[in-house]
Amino acid sequence: MNKNRCHHLILHTAMLLGGVFFAGINHAAVLQGTGAVPSKTQLGATDAVGYKLSESGTGHALIVPYYTVQNGQATVLHLVNSDAENGKAVKVRFRGAGNGDNLLSLYVLLAPRDVWTATLTVGADGRAALSAADSSCTYPKLNAVSGQPFGTTRLNPSWTAPMQTNATREGYIEAIVAADIPAAAVYGPASTARSELFTTIKHVDGVPPCVAGLLDDIFLIDQDAEASAAEWGFATPTGNISGSWYVLDPRGSTTFGGAATAFRAVNAQAKSARANFVVFPQSGVGVTQPERFTSDPLLASVGVAGRIKDADGNLSNRTSVLAVRALFHDLPDLSTPYYLPASAANARTTAGDLTALVATPEVRNQFSTEASISAKTDWLMSMPLRRYSVGYDYNQTAAQARVFSVVPAAGSNNQFFDSDNTAVDGNNHQICQLYNSNQHFGFSRDGQSPDTPLTAAITNVPVCGAAHVMSFGSQSVFSASVAQRQVNAAYVNGWASVRYSNQRPSGLPLMGASFIKVTNLGAAQGVATNYGVSWPHNSER
Repeated sequence: MNKNRCHHLILHTAMLLGGVFFAGINHAAVLQGTGAVPSKTQLGATDAVGYKLSESGTGHALIVPYYTVQNGQATVLHLVNSDAENGKAVKVRFRGAGNGDNLLSLYVLLAPRDVWTATLTVGADGRAALSAADSSCTYPKLNAVSGQPFGTTRLNPSWTAPMQTNATREGYIEAIVAADIPAAAVYGPASTARSELFTTIKHVDGVPPCVAGLLDDIFLIDQDAEASAAEWGFATPTGNISGSWYVLDPRGSTTFGGAATAFRAVNAQAKSARANFVVFPQSGVGVTQPERFTSDPLLASVGVAGRIKDADGNLSNRTSVLAVRALFHDLPDLSTPYYLPASAANARTTAGDLTALVATPEVRNQFSTEASISAKTDWLMSMPLRRYSVGYDYNQTAAQARVFSVVPAAGSNNQFFDSDNTAVDGNNHQICQLYNSNQHFGFSRDGQSPDTPLTAAITNVPVCGAAHVMSFGSQSVFSASVAQRQVNAAYVNGWASVRYSNQRPSGLPLMGASFIKVTNLGAAQGVATNYGVSWPHNSER
């Protein structure tokens, strides 16, 4: 038995005993690769120095800003590996719209030029469920018939079962290339064979073997050393994945979708580069000092995060009890050090770098509530990177619920989220974003009344939740309910502007679009009556 399989048996035994590790075994893995090219002993030298935004292109990490399965809708996700030489181990995570809580995660193992297609629907128990008729390997393996229901253990324990169930039905998606899986034939006794890992994810007559025991051996162990990770057939990640998503509404006969926002890890010449190897076990084992690998304030060790933070990044009222126990399957996430050595400071730096790439001081877009065509408009105001700065601790009162990390590094008035520009919606148990009401305008299509506020019904807290839906009028295009508010414009048709620069010069990391649905009540028989259109927000970055 080789040392890797022995390591797997030790870990599996620890899981059976309640997930408790002895000191010295729980290492976790952020590995900076070495070597001119990947081999069975080296992962390939990490040369990335930062991230670059690629809004509709390929990259190392992707964000889908919204999914929903409300009211019979389904959300379809496509991941594409455009790399002709390397497979990809992609960590995919689904987070709730309320506060970005982890609902489900898995590894998707893409062969070269492979595409993975998956669908989110409502399961038999009412929760969102993930299914995939696609044959690409996943770990764990998905049930092709009933799908994998989303979990509720990270949601508010005081909520009723129906409330928890509803909270799974809207959210957003993260995808991170944790490692490459090279096709090179440099493995085996004669150093001429492909790795077992590559062989099991590569399609044979359209279907990959996906050998369960092998994937257990690989994805339940702590890949804490470069030589052993390379021996399994891994290499440092080179990116080259893209994604798309669309929401299907069979009842309303409309479809909305878009491209996933991509982030490329780049070298000093701003070219796509090799990042750190970040494969963590897909297990429920606890992680020691998780702040080395994530800036998520709820996962941090006691005393690392704070319940009060000023605009300069000074923390006070440090946590005295653990908010959420970090488990291996929580990692990697978008704040895991991807081009820097693992450390608490570098996790916060990584989160700050990504957040800055999508921060905007203003969002502008169109709306319509024209009654003659039954028009309704939803603005998606998603902040998927907020969780890496502030989280909601359900074990505390509303006054103490916010928990902060210092993102980016402490400095002069540069924190994206702090005690002054956030608040708590105690009724829905969500974090909200403050703004000044005179920075929120609606305009007619004729340019009328630029000084009229968009709504008088909402003051100071227009964006609550991590994937917020702002509905113009009383109806929501997406039947949103988890993090949704109604606004009332002074005009039937027009455009609106929401400015956040009065809070911080860089603005807020908002992503989204305007989604407008109309119905042609006079359409002839046999002609489609429902139509949908979407426009990405006009943003300054």
